[in-house]
Amino acid sequence: MKTQLFNHMKTRYERFKKQRMAFDPGATTWYSIQAKDKGPADVYIYDAIGFFGIEAEAFVKDFDAIKADKINLRINSPGGDVFDGMAIFNAIKRHPAKVTTEIDGVAASMASLIALAGDTVNMSELGLFMIHEPFSLVLGTADDMRSEADLLDKIADQGVSIYQASSNLTEMEIMAAMSAETWYTAEEAYDAGFIHNIVENESKKEQIYDLSMFDNPPVDRCVPATERDVE
Repeated sequence: MKTQLFNHMKTRYERFKKQRMAFDPGATTWYSIQAKDKGPADVYIYDAIGFFGIEAEAFVKDFDAIKADKINLRINSPGGDVFDGMAIFNAIKRHPAKVTTEIDGVAASMASLIALAGDTVNMSELGLFMIHEPFSLVLGTADDMRSEADLLDKIADQGVSIYQASSNLTEMEIMAAMSAETWYTAEEAYDAGFIHNIVENESKKEQIYDLSMFDNPPVDRCVPATERDVE
């Protein structure tokens, strides 16, 4: 049993690592900040949150140091560590600047919650917005697993509250969408009330992503799985 669980944990991590590499194989950090002497600051979260051993503490310190009165936060991320993500969400919320979040590609999982921290939320017409239930992997006793399940329920409740406050959906609708792992196009996210504006793309070419880590990705927007991926 322990061997099966370990293999499951390893497989899920490898899927996540592969997906992360699809965003920027040469990256050494998951965020960057470009602050100018004048005008808005540009902040990029273009990778998996909490990767490379860089935790939220570094991001929050750099974000708090921004002096601009306007911040453009650009997102293309599969999500990441939920506790790091909540620290980032709160840092964005409390910053005195007006924050506009721009979903340039994918805002999935924890990244979708971070996107909602902005005063204005814009989304590329070719982007994707995904909400789902939090998940974790536990190796331990039955008590360990029950304790982890209780924690996941509390984390899910926090997500429901944020999604509901940032949309026109009911609590039950949010819970059902999270349970199903729901992917929203820009139009669907706009209709649900998650975003304020849809940004037109000049190329009109649909963006394709490696979303193999997730359970229910939109098949028309994914890199085809190889035989090795399916095994």
